[in-house]
Amino acid sequence: MAATFGDAVADVVALAKSESIPIVIERLDFEAKKARLRGESERMARMLSSCARRRFDGFILSRAAR
Repeated sequence: MAATFGDAVADVVALAKSESIPIVIERLDFEAKKARLRGESERMARMLSSCARRRFDGFILSRAAR
């Protein structure tokens, strides 16, 4: 999964650089959605966890800094 994230981020950063356009990361708030799903499906609640989001943000920031 990390390789997939890394490859996608590399493509986005390369495109942004070649076109001289900024990369914008939207801050999404899934707290209400996670609260609703806690009683229904633990699997879905985990999918909305911020772990993947933090990893994605880290990849973008690291790659763009280079």
